[in-house]
Amino acid sequence: MRTLQIAFRNLNRQKRRTVLLGGAIAFGLFVITFLNALTGGVVQNLEKNYSRLLGGEVFIQGVVRTPDGRTKQLISDDQSLTAAVQAAGIPVLEMTRSSSFLGSFHFHNNTATQAIVGVDSSQQALLKDRLVVVEGSLDLSKPDAIVVSQATAAKLKARVGDTLVVELRTVTGQKNVGEFQLVAISRDPGMSASFTAFANRDTVDALENLPAGAYQTLGLVLADGADVGAAVDRLKAALATRVTLLKPVETDTSNPMGTMAKQHFQNPMGAMFQGLMKQAGDESWQGTRYKVTTIDDLLSQANLSQIRAAIGAVSFLLLVLLFLVIVVGVANTFRLILFERIGEIGTLRALGVQRKGIRHLFLWEAFFLFLLGAAVGLVVAGLAMGALALVPFAPNSPAFLLLQNGHLSFVPSPVLIFEFVFVAAFVLLAALFPARQAARLNPAQALAAIR
Repeated sequence: MRTLQIAFRNLNRQKRRTVLLGGAIAFGLFVITFLNALTGGVVQNLEKNYSRLLGGEVFIQGVVRTPDGRTKQLISDDQSLTAAVQAAGIPVLEMTRSSSFLGSFHFHNNTATQAIVGVDSSQQALLKDRLVVVEGSLDLSKPDAIVVSQATAAKLKARVGDTLVVELRTVTGQKNVGEFQLVAISRDPGMSASFTAFANRDTVDALENLPAGAYQTLGLVLADGADVGAAVDRLKAALATRVTLLKPVETDTSNPMGTMAKQHFQNPMGAMFQGLMKQAGDESWQGTRYKVTTIDDLLSQANLSQIRAAIGAVSFLLLVLLFLVIVVGVANTFRLILFERIGEIGTLRALGVQRKGIRHLFLWEAFFLFLLGAAVGLVVAGLAMGALALVPFAPNSPAFLLLQNGHLSFVPSPVLIFEFVFVAAFVLLAALFPARQAARLNPAQALAAIR
């Protein structure tokens, strides 16, 4: 206890030095905390926002293979899937059913190609949370209603109320043509979501020539905080007793198609379809098979995980640089302290303090310095995050999908604890060498230095 008191007193004796070195540690821990929480918030918002656009965090797709070897994406046994979801006991807030195709819009002499997703009325409420309408009304109850992004509307030079002609291929490969009335134009939510239009599902099902009551994707909206991985494991186990699942294969997201087709496959719906067809094509079978996909799979296939990697790389680089600054600063400071306190160390040794007591004195001083910096760094980080969370961003911001209702959000991850432990270890390691030098000082020589 006496050693702790002396260590704390020594920090208080040199207030300016303590403030400067503690401030450096506080700044480093502030940056680490801020980037850690920002990365967690970005990843969480990205997953949540895309799940609202797509209608869930977990998706079940069905594919049928006919005796002649043709495959088509559809789900006709909704009852078995619903029973499996209930039997799995996962926390599902809502189930959505959708269908989609890659279509070419035509309006006067203008064309645009993109994914068209047919959604039902329950999914419309989820879309309202993510789509910001700049013109018209987000009402997909009309059979021919469709909502497109500003980029698509500008390319077609179309306005609300215009009739758009769309060309597509049905699930069996035949060409088909349909008409949609543009009821709303939405702000581009950012990234690949700009390549998706939303329409009435009944109309999309009819254009694709799906059987009555069939659709293509069952989406599960999970409760906030639900473990997606655990939910998928239970769901697959429940599905395996009722339907046949496709065997997992490695999905190749590269394709030799044109630019717009590539954009389609970079879109989460297109990436999900591509993965399903790839998996279905690698097996020899007939009948109906099912595949379970998560929002994490889609973000990975759509190359959106690069956002995580970029932020993570910046965080790691800054972490390394801050470690170096902290280590050099602490080591140099404690070497200076050693020379300043030679006489004091000699006196303590003459009074019977052992070498390990001198070493512990320096290490406790370094640890208290870390605690002071950590406390200040956490407080400043909390204030900064709270202030930035209040700043609104424009809905047309390219980073809108990374935000929570137009605001930054910060979600610290457990990794932060390990980062703090590493910083503490580096601070103690930097102080260890001067501490060992101090412990090895000869008492007589140290006392002589007072003169």
